[in-house]
Amino acid sequence: MIDKLTKKQLIQLIILLGLAIAIPLSVFLVQNTQIFKGKAYQDEIFEAFEFKDSSGNILSCDATTNPPTCTTQSPDITVTIKSLDVLIPK
Repeated sequence: MIDKLTKKQLIQLIILLGLAIAIPLSVFLVQNTQIFKGKAYQDEIFEAFEFKDSSGNILSCDATTNPPTCTTQSPDITVTIKSLDVLIPK
């Protein structure tokens, strides 16, 4: 049967087979979105750093907000690294 196909019919058959594979694959990929998360989650990343205001007071930070926030009255803050374990991928 394939021997009797013309060049034009063979090209149409290849395109049809490609669409038969591409359409269901596209539907599957759209319905199953992937959510990528970093190695250091937001609540863990605050364990790696210490945030202080200009008076030396440690700031309380909220990792549940998007973006995470630290509340302070001072525009001057100091960030120090407490632990590299959280920042280095395992």
